[in-house]
Amino acid sequence: MTTEPSRLDQIESILFQVAQQQAANTQAIANLGVKIDNLTNDVVNLTDITMHSIQNAENDREAWQSEIKRIWEYLRDRNGGSYAA
Repeated sequence: MTTEPSRLDQIESILFQVAQQQAANTQAIANLGVKIDNLTNDVVNLTDITMHSIQNAENDREAWQSEIKRIWEYLRDRNGGSYAA
């Protein structure tokens, strides 16, 4: 006579495995939530840095335009308003 587990023992074993898997899944989901929160914060920080970089580039562009205009006017006035050098 073989000693096979009873149907109840088999069900209990399956339920135990399901409970273990559920606990692992719950932990994995919690870890994913933390990672998503971290990624969200990283995106917010990157967006902030990008916006500052864009503003700095715009300020630099305006400064260069102003300087080029100043040099152009100096050269123009030095030559008596003539565009020829």
